[in-house]
Amino acid sequence: AAGDITVWGLLGGIAHAGNKGNKKAKVRALKLNPIQLRIANLYTRRPDALHTIYVEKTSSFTPEEARIINDEIVIYTMNEK
Repeated sequence: AAGDITVWGLLGGIAHAGNKGNKKAKVRALKLNPIQLRIANLYTRRPDALHTIYVEKTSSFTPEEARIINDEIVIYTMNEK
């Protein structure tokens, strides 16, 4: 996406926000569990492991947001205040 990505559920796989260089783009989901996450020209991926980490099924989520801070992708929990 050229801008933000919002998923009303579990985000898995690969997501690329700000694909035209938009460093203000954000990725939001009820749970972030991507294999690879890209924002603008930066990317991160979950560590390689022999045992894949699975997300447990639950009826409650705390939304998460990934954005660029100081040229790094940082994931924040979106707490209500």
